[in-house]
Formats: sequence, C-alpha cells, structure tokens
Amino acid sequence: MKVLFICKSNFGRSQMAEAIFNQISKKHKATSAGTKKGRVTGHKLKDFPEHSNLFICMDEIGFNIRNNIAKLLTLEMVRDADKIIVMAEKETWPDYLKKSDKIVFWEIEDMCGQSLDKFRKARDQIKSLIEKLVKRI
Repeated sequence: MKVLFICKSNFGRSQMAEAIFNQISKKHKATSAGTKKGRVTGHKLKDFPEHSNLFICMDEIGFNIRNNIAKLLTLEMVRDADKIIVMAEKETWPDYLKKSDKIVFWEIEDMCGQSLDKFRKARDQIKSLIEKLVKRI
C-alpha cells in the first residue's frame, strides 16, 4: 500500500509522518507533499535553519530529516496513492484532492513559527495516529 501524507508546505507535519510511517511499517511505503508552493518547495529542509524546532524534535526520536526535499502535491501523487492522510487546512486543498475518495483528515495544528513544545506535541500526535494506522492496514 502506498500512503501519501499531505500538509500545507511539506516542511513539518507531512515530513514527520513520512519518516515515522516508513520506520514503523514493514509492509507499506509512505511519501509526502504540500498543498501550497512556497519558498521551501524543491529544497532540502536543512536549507532553512530558522525552522530548527522541526529538526530538534525529530532528532529526539532518532530521525534526521534535514536532507528531505519539500515537494508540491500533484494530481499524479493523488492518483498513485492508495491512502491519503491530509493534515493541511481544507482551504489549501486543490480541487483534485477534494474529489478524492482516498482521504482521511487528521486535525494536527500547523506548527510553523511555534515553540519546540508545539512541535513535540504535533510529532507525538502524528506518531500515535500512525501506530494505529499501521495496525489497521
């Protein structure tokens, strides 16, 4: 099964989810993307050290995601996925995503510009939801 995790910019929530899912799941593979093109799209996450809380909170659980590249969501990604987990705010969704019947929405707060504790809270929520998801699929 191919799982696609989506957030707004593919810099925080969906990157966390992809890394955690791919470590926990032995049978399935995850990728991630963002609904909005931004200054991080197409770049390695490490190119934005001002977002160090993301790196710190993921380092704490054994993940170095600095070399991950932020990707923009495409119609092809949606078509190729078997299950789509969306954490992006609904007003950022493209029409083709809104029409998909593969979507599950997780309400995880966008941590951009937030404290390290907010990043940890989101990370822990995502990890818990992924553990439940992997048991079900």
